[in-house]
Amino acid sequence: MIKNKYRLKGYIITGYDRFFYTWEMNIVLGEHRIGNCFIIGDILVIDSWSHKKDGCLKLEYHEKLMKLPAWNKTRYYCFSTSLRNVSTGQNLSNYFNQWRVNQEKINIRSVNVDGKGIFRLDRHKIIIEENGNISWQVYEGLNKIKEGRCIIESGILFIGSKEYDSYEKQSKKEWLRRLKLLPQWDKTFAWSHRKVLRTCQQENEIKKSNLFRSNIEHIKTIITGNMAPSKNHEYKYKKLKKTNLNLLPPGVDCRKLSLNYFARMKAWRDRFVPLLIEVICVGFRFFSLFLKKIVHGFRKTIEYFSNRFRR
Repeated sequence: MIKNKYRLKGYIITGYDRFFYTWEMNIVLGEHRIGNCFIIGDILVIDSWSHKKDGCLKLEYHEKLMKLPAWNKTRYYCFSTSLRNVSTGQNLSNYFNQWRVNQEKINIRSVNVDGKGIFRLDRHKIIIEENGNISWQVYEGLNKIKEGRCIIESGILFIGSKEYDSYEKQSKKEWLRRLKLLPQWDKTFAWSHRKVLRTCQQENEIKKSNLFRSNIEHIKTIITGNMAPSKNHEYKYKKLKKTNLNLLPPGVDCRKLSLNYFARMKAWRDRFVPLLIEVICVGFRFFSLFLKKIVHGFRKTIEYFSNRFRR
């Protein structure tokens, strides 16, 4: 049973239960791709797309998307293909589908990391300090060791970016030999790099919304006379005043008229340019299909006459 639908960046997220969700996204030329996604702690893990269907155009999809409430079930999201199993090293593209079927055999919970310890994970050395902080080391070459910090979020270890270098008097062969002697990291069920973990906050939408509001407020303050217009607006005002001043009825402020005119033109442009692009793409698609039919018919004609002349 479908409960609710949400928007997350360009995705439509549909909920079925507290764990299982599906995602849908408009790709190109009205094609929609659909896949599964799962809530793991405070992370929405998005699986690869499993099937596709005919959908709507980009502008229609965007209007439909903006009517949905923003996703607020988790703080982060990431893709299952960017997560690695700590035991096998394989990505978790189908891991969560299996976990949903058989939750007893697959563990997605983190283990207690109290106390010091040094572990190996792939080519990384994972170090747990007494205060609970976790760091990583990787041999880079010429006795140089890259180091950085790690975090554990929702049972997944995320390795952060490099923060500094250190130097040790040992060869790469010796460093790797000592690394293999360390116990395998088993405090989490999966690991990845920190950069794959993305926040669900609609940052781009907030920036665009704030920019739109600031532009509206800027125009309002100019019209009401509380703020001097910019050089661009002043130039357009003088040009409009010089050319159309005699055509305006008395009592009409040319400055307000010019600002309202350019604001309306910008709104029409922002609305119809994406629609024009979609129309061009659809037209190109039909033209490609038409051209394909012509080429196919031309080949059939050549085959027909070639077979007839052979006889």
